[in-house]
Amino acid sequence: MLKHLFAWLDAHPTAYWSLALVVTAAAGLWLLRALRRERTGTAPRHDGVAFALYTLALLFAWRWPVLFQATPLNPDEAQLIAAALTYQLDPVPFRSVDLTTSGPLNGLALLPTHWLGVPQDYFNARLVAILLEWGALLALFGVLRTRATAAGAALALMPGVVFLALAADLDFIHYSSEHVAIFLLALACWLLCRVRQPEPGITTQPRLGWIAGGAVLGLLPWAKLQSVPVGCAIGLWFLVTTLAARGRPLAGRLRWAGALIAGAVVPSVAMLALIAATGQFEEFRLTYLVANFSYMDTGISWAETLVQLARTTRFTWQFPGFFGAIVLLLGVHALWCRRTHRRPDRLYWLATLASAAAIYALCAPRHAFFHYLLLFVLPAILWTGIAVLELHAGLESPRVRRAFFGLLLVTAVLAPLALRVRHGPPENYGNLARDWRQPYDDVARHIRAVARPGDRLAMWGWWPHLHVETGLPQGTRGAHSELQLRVWPMRDPVFRPRYLAELRASRALFFVDAVGPDSFGYNKREIDGHESFPALRDLIANDYVLVKDFGSQRLYLRRDEAGARHARLPRVLPLALDGFSEKTAPGGVARLGHAAPEPPFERRLADDRLYGDLVPHHPLDLFAHAPSRLVHPLPAGTLRLRGAGAFRDAAFADPAAATDGATFAVRWIAADGSRSLAWERRLTPAAVPADRAPAAFDLGVPTDATAVEFTIEPGPTNSFDWTYWHDLRLDVRYCP
Repeated sequence: MLKHLFAWLDAHPTAYWSLALVVTAAAGLWLLRALRRERTGTAPRHDGVAFALYTLALLFAWRWPVLFQATPLNPDEAQLIAAALTYQLDPVPFRSVDLTTSGPLNGLALLPTHWLGVPQDYFNARLVAILLEWGALLALFGVLRTRATAAGAALALMPGVVFLALAADLDFIHYSSEHVAIFLLALACWLLCRVRQPEPGITTQPRLGWIAGGAVLGLLPWAKLQSVPVGCAIGLWFLVTTLAARGRPLAGRLRWAGALIAGAVVPSVAMLALIAATGQFEEFRLTYLVANFSYMDTGISWAETLVQLARTTRFTWQFPGFFGAIVLLLGVHALWCRRTHRRPDRLYWLATLASAAAIYALCAPRHAFFHYLLLFVLPAILWTGIAVLELHAGLESPRVRRAFFGLLLVTAVLAPLALRVRHGPPENYGNLARDWRQPYDDVARHIRAVARPGDRLAMWGWWPHLHVETGLPQGTRGAHSELQLRVWPMRDPVFRPRYLAELRASRALFFVDAVGPDSFGYNKREIDGHESFPALRDLIANDYVLVKDFGSQRLYLRRDEAGARHARLPRVLPLALDGFSEKTAPGGVARLGHAAPEPPFERRLADDRLYGDLVPHHPLDLFAHAPSRLVHPLPAGTLRLRGAGAFRDAAFADPAAATDGATFAVRWIAADGSRSLAWERRLTPAAVPADRAPAAFDLGVPTDATAVEFTIEPGPTNSFDWTYWHDLRLDVRYCP
């Protein structure tokens, strides 16, 4: 049913625009009504719930097609899913998974929705990305609610909500290592803002929410080290404002400051204790600290980083539009503050400090990846939101207020909508029906056909997408081998020996060398293939057998299991009309309906075999009027023959012109020409309604059979014997 729905949606792109624009219009009407109720003092108490629901609806209305795209939007996305698949078996950080520059929380964050029944694939990852962005927006809404009504806070967040909902740049859509971090940053701001006392000195006992806010900040190093400067800026602002609060006893201020610091330290202490207790401290030190800081040394300058980030924003022009709106709104706010001699709210300086820290975080790694900008988007949304909130509350002239709302509407809604419409629907719209069943490629199809629960997959190269397609956990800590392939000081003394030890310990059933002509990152086998690592070359040669070279990937299976696994793997060979060695029937043998399709040209180049029933085929109906005889040779290794004998409807539809029945038979032909009956069935569809359905057979093939004979013998007459063979196909043992 869903596939038919997706096929309809593919053919009607207006459905996408209609849904998105209707939800956007509904959210806008709600906001206008909420602002009107705010002015009249009749705002309902559930406006916060309405904001949450409309925000979630906006995110899904514009981005839902991407949930169903079965290919990675970014290689990091597949790496994080591979980590989640592995964490399901061993959730101890750094023992089973090395996410390189990403912290363990990013893989663990994909588990809760999977436990609720969502498949662990790209759908789940992008769903989690939307939910984390939604959670971050709700947390920022909570921050602004400490300063305004629900309608005012919703208005202030409008630029950020619209930007995230309409985002079309893949780096803002795919699940990245920044998503958990931005949620934690927003959550920490909300927890710390909501428990601050408006009048210092009311209590000297730190509240639980205050400590929880510090603890959330303390989780940031385990999500993304790059987010730590932003977290430090937020924590430092709350620490300084707490210590500088006048009218509060010094002991109370120190107690609150100490509680914040203690809350921030506890997560790291607990995590380090777990790491040490499980014997993974050295792995943590090398892979997460030393390797991360060494990665920074291989980058470009800060100026080049900013220039390259600026260049990447031209893909959709949405981020430049968002950045321009921020600059314009902040400029209007600064001008208003100067003319009215008002000082911005204290939270304004918190957002300013966090935004400055985010710019540092963008440049510090010295690598220009567009998804890094998510770390700047969050404090920028808060910064702009506070400015909009103050302008909304402080503009008293109706004319000036209308001008401001017009400016906000153009910059935050109309311009982003125009850019989004100009960009078009999501790139996978039009392929929803194709992607619904997740079209596995040849390597994944083969692995899925022979894999069993408990198997693992080890990767050499950079193709973690294969973990997602097969659902197999990692056979080594890394879902790719970038640390083992990149030329850097730690490669040979640390990461290559570690990879070898992990592969020996896990005894992964599958090994894939993903270094090839069309591979990501590393495509020269003579330089980066697994043979370039002599110890790994010897291990693979001794313990694994090459199943197939698929062009850009080579699939190996552990030697002790290869024979048993492949013995159970048939390939389906649909019989075609031109494959019969003998064909006799009155009027000849003809094809009815759809013929079995030829494999795509690319598949024929890579591998002309069809693995199991995982590759669907159109049933082939061969019309052979009785009496008829067809003979088809049996390929070596044929295991089974399947099909059915049947009558066309015209043979029994008119009682005055109906068949008197026919006998269908299948016989094996040995090398010496002898025949043996394998299956026989007489059908009389005019007299027996049950015989109007095809009579199916599923036959094991004798070892001495070299061909199969299909015969149809008529009854007393052969009038109206419109007989045919339905969906004849062989199961042939797979031989690599």
